[in-house]
Amino acid sequence: MASANRTLWAASGVRSSPFCCRKRPCRARIVAERIRKRAEGPTLTANDLPLRLTVSIGVAEAFTSMPGVDALMRAADVALYEAKKQGRNRTECWTPPAPPKLAAE
Repeated sequence: MASANRTLWAASGVRSSPFCCRKRPCRARIVAERIRKRAEGPTLTANDLPLRLTVSIGVAEAFTSMPGVDALMRAADVALYEAKKQGRNRTECWTPPAPPKLAAE
């Protein structure tokens, strides 16, 4: 379990290969961005044609209200697809839905 000042994060990408790290939210995004930028750096060639590698990463925070790791990975997957929707080759963080508003008494 994460300590009080650390939060468990997960990222999904590269054909949905997951990874997890115990970092604060801003640090997890920095780690994901470093991975993304490192992958896009070199230009590959195939049949004398240049290929550019892009990586989309989704990052999600684990909350105690989540029913388990599957929920965390689904949240990271939502962020991953948002990164792809926003133009690919980016990192997006999952935002939990706002709590429901209570009816006025």
